[in-house]
Amino acid sequence: RIAALVLIAAMAVMAVAGCSKSSGSKSAGNESADTMFGLMKEAQSLEKKTFEASAEINANGTKAAVTLNGKSDGKATSVGAAVTYGGVSVTLDDVIVFTDDVLYINAGSILEQLKPFIDAAGEEAASVTEALGDLGWVSFEAKGLFATASYDEVYDILDKAFDSVIKKDGNKFTISLSSKDDIQAVVDATAKMLKENKDTFVKIITDAYDKADVKDIVEKMVNELVDKLAAASGKDVSDEDKQTLKDQLMSSIDTSEVEVSKEDIESSIDDAVKELEDTKIADEDVDGKANVNVYKEDGAYITEMEMDVTEDGEASSATIKSTIKEDSSVKVDVPTDASSLIDIVVNIYASYLESMTD
Repeated sequence: RIAALVLIAAMAVMAVAGCSKSSGSKSAGNESADTMFGLMKEAQSLEKKTFEASAEINANGTKAAVTLNGKSDGKATSVGAAVTYGGVSVTLDDVIVFTDDVLYINAGSILEQLKPFIDAAGEEAASVTEALGDLGWVSFEAKGLFATASYDEVYDILDKAFDSVIKKDGNKFTISLSSKDDIQAVVDATAKMLKENKDTFVKIITDAYDKADVKDIVEKMVNELVDKLAAASGKDVSDEDKQTLKDQLMSSIDTSEVEVSKEDIESSIDDAVKELEDTKIADEDVDGKANVNVYKEDGAYITEMEMDVTEDGEASSATIKSTIKEDSSVKVDVPTDASSLIDIVVNIYASYLESMTD
């Protein structure tokens, strides 16, 4: 449904604006942009900032709430989360930290929160946890995979594309979807935007893929894993045997799914444009309403979305709010004592070998 697509788009915009690192040392200053996406661009460009994004969802009587919060100092970003679902709540403070090349996960904190569920799952689950040992931070290194970029050009394109559907009331910029005409206007504007800016979007997407050589990342992981597994086995494994195993593993891993060519991207955009151009909204297609508000208040950049949808007689609703605020005092502590993900796998393997000999 169109409303659901708008919800996903809003969440994506919030994630880009709130969680990414700045591409330069920028400050909001005293003057703010006077457009909806201009404010989003301004928030995303802040070098030092705090952010919070929360979502409350009520689908067919089932309620769930998720809150992401964190900070970024321009070099690293930390993220925490709180989740409530079915009467169960899990809170994880600063559970993820990432730089351009390394992702750190506080596995010890996650396991501590999940311990009651692991204990309830039985001995097999408990034995896996025991094999992991006394976990703290775990790191996963992949050069360029977590690097972020500036999307200033995209925000400018969005402002121009949706100028006719964005309304301003006081300090708030609003997009409202409550009728077939509202939805059709957004569909038509999106089709036109993609068609007229196809080359720009193709370049942005290909540049994002070029930052991380997935095949190279996988190959380095396989090499490290095989070398460390051979050492943990306690046997004298020849270089030839290790290379044979590396080759076998690489041949079994298909990286084609994440390797996208320029032609693939162009084709996807063309297909999206055609589908949007062929979409004609009828009264019966309008199954709810959605509103997106963007504004700046007391130095904070705020994005809000409310959505109500009724489908097959079942009512669902969602409320999302993102708040981003500049904070020159922000400093993200990057873990210095993290165990590598490869080492964790090797430790589990060594524990397995030990249990086999008992």
